[in-house]
Amino acid sequence: MAALQQLSEDQLRRYVPSAFASEPWDRMSAKYRMIPTIDVIKHLADNGFVPVKADQGRTRIPGKQFFTRHVIRFNAPSVINNWQDHKVGDLVPQIALSNSHDGTSAYKLFLAFMRIACMNGLMVNSGTISEISVRHKGPESLAEDVLDASFRVIEQTPTALAQIEDWSKRELNRDQRMAYAEAALELSDHSLKPSPEQLLTPRRYTDQGESVWHTFNVVQENLIRGGQFTRNANGARRHVRPIRSVNEDVRLNRALWRLTEALTEKI
Repeated sequence: MAALQQLSEDQLRRYVPSAFASEPWDRMSAKYRMIPTIDVIKHLADNGFVPVKADQGRTRIPGKQFFTRHVIRFNAPSVINNWQDHKVGDLVPQIALSNSHDGTSAYKLFLAFMRIACMNGLMVNSGTISEISVRHKGPESLAEDVLDASFRVIEQTPTALAQIEDWSKRELNRDQRMAYAEAALELSDHSLKPSPEQLLTPRRYTDQGESVWHTFNVVQENLIRGGQFTRNANGARRHVRPIRSVNEDVRLNRALWRLTEALTEKI
């Protein structure tokens, strides 16, 4: 179960070099209070939150790649202690930590899940689930504040799981599933997109079903991973590209969650 293995410091340096910045981007104000992300990562790890996935944004500005937004996902202490009990289809609660050293992001924490079936990262964006921000201009105890926020976020796991259970019990007819897929496509910034039918096509047998939860999972994976054949404006056959941008991955995941909430309010 590789997705539950802790990332080493060498791996973190390779995946998120901006997390190791010891000073901010040179265009930042003198008021910017620099707290290297790696210090926070180590503090979380020392308290049981294990980093298991990391990625950072790209930039075309020379030199800025060492300060861009980065997202690190941590398994909660309970997951690490009981990882052998998880099976295909299970949801593993995680904390997603987002930060940058170019002024585009404070420390932000939100609840996420990793689904064992496909290792896709689902990010929660609910009106009932808090996102917590910790500003760079905060107190000296910033790392401790992030840790405290992490526990507060993970404590909301039962609320999210109850929502997922409700979605699992709600069945959708074909028209509702098509409407959901069409709305999901509008969330994507890609110029080349799959069709609604392609978006609703499961990638594995275990994802077949017509519940809100099944539909959400299939659509989420197809949007994030891409790979479908379609045609561009000139009629040429092309592959839909996967989402590789950190910012777009976070934005699209969380927008899909809110879309799903909006759908269930109407059925």
